[in-house]
Amino acid sequence: MAAYWSNLAMVTSVVVYLLALSAFAAEWAAARRLEPERALPAGVLLDLSGPWFWVFILIVLAGCVVELLRGLALSTTVTLLVPEPKHANANGLVGMVQGLSFIVTSVFSGL
Repeated sequence: MAAYWSNLAMVTSVVVYLLALSAFAAEWAAARRLEPERALPAGVLLDLSGPWFWVFILIVLAGCVVELLRGLALSTTVTLLVPEPKHANANGLVGMVQGLSFIVTSVFSGL
């Protein structure tokens, strides 16, 4: 049962990330095209009364919730699948992989 929730969390995480990526790519492409009037100006995106700000916030919050669920499912899966004497090693490896993925994604977001 834990593997089901882990897979569901991973798939949902990928879907939310792809939605955010597609929204960013569409905005970036509109800004780079010869039609700059189609791109959202920063003032429109950051206007709290506008819908684009709240769409962006909902996508980010959904991604955060799914990431928290994924982390919970991963910890539960490690606890269920790894023998008790090896829990510390397995949780250490999981933490290392999450830390490395955080570093890699931080580097790519800065490019």
